[in-house]
Amino acid sequence: MTIIYTDVSSSGRIDTDQLASSYTYNGDGTLATESISYGGATWVRTFAYTTVNGVQKPSGKPAWVKQ
Repeated sequence: MTIIYTDVSSSGRIDTDQLASSYTYNGDGTLATESISYGGATWVRTFAYTTVNGVQKPSGKPAWVKQ
């Protein structure tokens, strides 16, 4: 579960697992972005990868950013 703290919710937080997500993919099929919307606002997290021995591995932990 990931919680976003925001003023667009009456409780001041949103559980991202409770919302529908939209996804975009890179040309190699890896996940590029995940987007969610709530209360007229949209948050996006962007995924980065590092090539290790010719294989794409996730690097870092993407954070939700309000657009």
